[in-house]
Amino acid sequence: MKIFVGLAGKIASGKTTVANYLKEKYHFEILRFRDIIIEVLEDRGMEVNRMNMQKVGDEIYSLLGPKLFSELLLCKATRENDKYVIDSIRHIKIHLALKEKLDNYVLLFIDSDNDKRNKRLKVRDGENINVHLLENHPVEQEIDYLEEYADYILINNEDVFSLYRKIDKIITQILGGE
Repeated sequence: MKIFVGLAGKIASGKTTVANYLKEKYHFEILRFRDIIIEVLEDRGMEVNRMNMQKVGDEIYSLLGPKLFSELLLCKATRENDKYVIDSIRHIKIHLALKEKLDNYVLLFIDSDNDKRNKRLKVRDGENINVHLLENHPVEQEIDYLEEYADYILINNEDVFSLYRKIDKIITQILGGE
């Protein structure tokens, strides 16, 4: 039985950290819409940066719609694996398309306060950019609403080890004590 865990949350909330932990500890395969967008950027000879990714991601979403965009991502799922984490769901319609298509899909929403996210963003990107500026882009506008659809909500305001303990607890529930 294949299991799909979708991750949603604001910029620098810890989605990629969660995805990487699921990969390392539980052998999940990571599926990222970002990878599809990067392929398109590279094909176009465009620089891979947040602004271009948001713009091209929005173009792809508008052109394909949520169902086809989701199916394009799911094509990257290998037959060898039965556990997948979908890093960075940003649209309600994408979430609903995945929920409709997949029998064993859950949405995990990761929340973190603004100060923590600003600090992480500075460490990660080496820039002093306020997360509110990045979240003003239209592609980021539905993220708050995704929390209402979440099967699990993870608050990530502590250290990484606390985050790992919370993930372990949730994954044990999802996998049924596997």
